[in-house]
Amino acid sequence: MPLVYIYLDEDSRAVKYSESKINTNRYEVVRADVENPKELIGKIYKQGDSISETRSGFNVAVIANYSSQCGISTYTSHLLSALRPRVDSIKIFSEENPDFIDTTYDVEYCL
Repeated sequence: MPLVYIYLDEDSRAVKYSESKINTNRYEVVRADVENPKELIGKIYKQGDSISETRSGFNVAVIANYSSQCGISTYTSHLLSALRPRVDSIKIFSEENPDFIDTTYDVEYCL
């Protein structure tokens, strides 16, 4: 996929794209790996939105340690961060951890 730069106006609407970065104070500039950048023009992006290829239509459920201090929990967190822009939704089933409640993902805490 070609790397392009997308230019967002004050309303966070994609108005331009280019293959090389143009420094400007007028637009917010974000990088994107997309096949057809013309399809992005006119769309509005909120902070945190991923500008990448369309998502897969997959919903992911994970059963793992999460939100605790252990290697599996850390690995799960990194894995989900990488998956998030590529799937439609993520649901986590994890042991309850009274010291930490995460609101980043849809987490179902179990006993």
